[in-house]
Amino acid sequence: MTIALANSVGSFFHEAIGEAVRDRQVEATEQASSYLVALLSDFAHPNEERDDTFDRPLAFLLDEALRTTGAQRFQRMRTLGDAVLYIPGFFGDH
Repeated sequence: MTIALANSVGSFFHEAIGEAVRDRQVEATEQASSYLVALLSDFAHPNEERDDTFDRPLAFLLDEALRTTGAQRFQRMRTLGDAVLYIPGFFGDH
């Protein structure tokens, strides 16, 4: 096992995403890559809202998000979508 050195979590994930896009020959916009870097960097420093995403079934979180409106609904749906992107990426067997 090796330890990767980087100036920041963001620069580490920027390099990892760039490498993955090249290795898998995926067409990804700079905006999509930047969003993934930000998402991964955010999950490196979890907060209470994200912790809830890991502790409860995603179907429950979706139901709660659909029962809200406005900005709160947008935020809950975004948090849920980010979790759906993150969890299979890091925990593929789940």
